[in-house]
Amino acid sequence: MAMNIALTTLHTWSAQTESFPKNDEIYQHTYPGFEIPNYDPETFPKHFHLCGKRKIIPDFLHLGPMPCLGMAPEAKSIIEALEPGVHEFFPVTISRKSGNQPILRTDGRVLDTPFYYCNVGCMLDAVWLERSRVSVHPGLIGGPPLVQLDLTGGRGYREPFSEVVLHREIVAGHHLWRGHFQFHRRIFISDQVAEEFRVRNFRGLDYYPVREE
Repeated sequence: MAMNIALTTLHTWSAQTESFPKNDEIYQHTYPGFEIPNYDPETFPKHFHLCGKRKIIPDFLHLGPMPCLGMAPEAKSIIEALEPGVHEFFPVTISRKSGNQPILRTDGRVLDTPFYYCNVGCMLDAVWLERSRVSVHPGLIGGPPLVQLDLTGGRGYREPFSEVVLHREIVAGHHLWRGHFQFHRRIFISDQVAEEFRVRNFRGLDYYPVREE
């Protein structure tokens, strides 16, 4: 079973950052388009300030504007081990805007290593439309239809993917991907990655199961 992931809205583990000095490179792709963004490693932001006064930084967080996914080096290692060379990871240092209070990791260690912005390098359209309750809209000129969640049901907001089915043969062998024309911008992981994240008790993500058939 695949998982849709989203940066958590739970205040305890939700962290925001801002690039320093401000660099428009990341803002140009605030909402990635229908192609994988082509960032320039030389101009990509390398330093971020942690917003607010929180003591602990979660393992996943916003790097700049949503939905820019930042992750701890341990999460990066898991993804790279399963899909080497598929995704881009840009190292960034995170510090406080003012003061010298150390930033702590979730296990109590002082943050002394970079985090990484993950540029997801795989896009898939895997929804089994005939077996899913989704909202289908006309696509761009000459393009395929756009598929989004149908949240008109009573439990849609609590279990948004409970009535979505993915083609198992399409997602088989993939471990991290972003929706293309179906669930554009949403990020998915395999059950293997989800389990690796779970056993390490990573913080900062919400998980939504998605059936495969």
